[in-house]
Amino acid sequence: MGVIVEHNSPMLLMDHLPKLLASSLPDSQIAKNINCARTKTTQIIHMLKNYAESSVVEKLRNQFFSIIIDETTDISSKKCLAILVRFLDASKDKIKDTLLALVEVENCTAGGLTQAIVDLLEKFEINKNNVIGFAADNASFMMGQFGGVQAKLKELVNPDIFVLACICHSLHLCASEACKKIPSEAEEFVQDIYNYICRSPKRLKVYEEFQAFIDLKPHKLLRLSQTRWLSLEAVVKRILEKWQALKLYFTSEVIEEKNFMRPRQILDKFERPETEIYLSFLCYILPLINKLNLEFQLNRSSLDSSDQWTSGSDFTDIVAIYHGLEKPKDCNEFLQYFVTEAVQLIRNGIIVDGTHFSVRLKAFICDTPAKKAILIHRGDDGRTWRMVGYREVER
Repeated sequence: MGVIVEHNSPMLLMDHLPKLLASSLPDSQIAKNINCARTKTTQIIHMLKNYAESSVVEKLRNQFFSIIIDETTDISSKKCLAILVRFLDASKDKIKDTLLALVEVENCTAGGLTQAIVDLLEKFEINKNNVIGFAADNASFMMGQFGGVQAKLKELVNPDIFVLACICHSLHLCASEACKKIPSEAEEFVQDIYNYICRSPKRLKVYEEFQAFIDLKPHKLLRLSQTRWLSLEAVVKRILEKWQALKLYFTSEVIEEKNFMRPRQILDKFERPETEIYLSFLCYILPLINKLNLEFQLNRSSLDSSDQWTSGSDFTDIVAIYHGLEKPKDCNEFLQYFVTEAVQLIRNGIIVDGTHFSVRLKAFICDTPAKKAILIHRGDDGRTWRMVGYREVER
């Protein structure tokens, strides 16, 4: 039964699974006695759902928590709002994330989604002031300063709600905006290759033969997904790996096909040197973005991993870029929130692990000359002031 729920499998399977278990385990009396078809399974799952729901609601009534929402459409084209909660489970002394409800919504505007959240809190008799945090993606109707869900929650639920936009979504938007500097033909090139080859079994078979001809392992082309943020890197990497095989394939298509306009257009892009240059650049830069993206998808802190804080790490590079862009006039205001939080942790007796992280922390907190070094070198790419700052701290 747990497998059915975990993998979202059809309840109809339970009409056959007990019989399969009985025949597969003929020496087990327990397997023979299982009698749980789809009707009974459905009722049991509903009872367990009610128990789990009431258990979570009871905890939320008596403590602060945050909500995480996302609007989605199911296979029947119904609009739904997934509402998750994050709270401290005192019984296990752990931060817990769990689904509170999947609410069907007709009005998917900011007002409609906000009202759905308010109605759910009232239904479960949860104090609205217990909601202290809100997280969602960066869509304007979610994060709009005046008309977004976050603004309406501050108005209707709790004016002091802490709002956190999805960092991974922000990174994706940054990467997408940066990619606009690359000609659109590069993305069209990637999509055209997949659409031309993979939508025809015959063409796909011929392409596999070209891979074998130049001693390449036969790999399928990957599809570029607009919603899978990490897909572009794999797609570009695969095309570069199969560059020669693909170029030979489209050369053959131009020669043999009667209607050769589409393969001719693709081959023209293969023959332009800038096409490979653009893809090679993406193959270099996208792993850096994706690695950082994955860091924010971890379900644990990585601050205590010393390999995360070596000189030249992602963290220091990001700080350097931020510093170079902001060019702060007052070092005390540079990364103020970072410094304040770190100082508070230390004052409360919490050890901030990681030798390299400790050096960086001291470089920000200590008085001159480390701070002066940062100001002197503002506007650089950040590497200069980092090294000078470390040397001053070590003194």
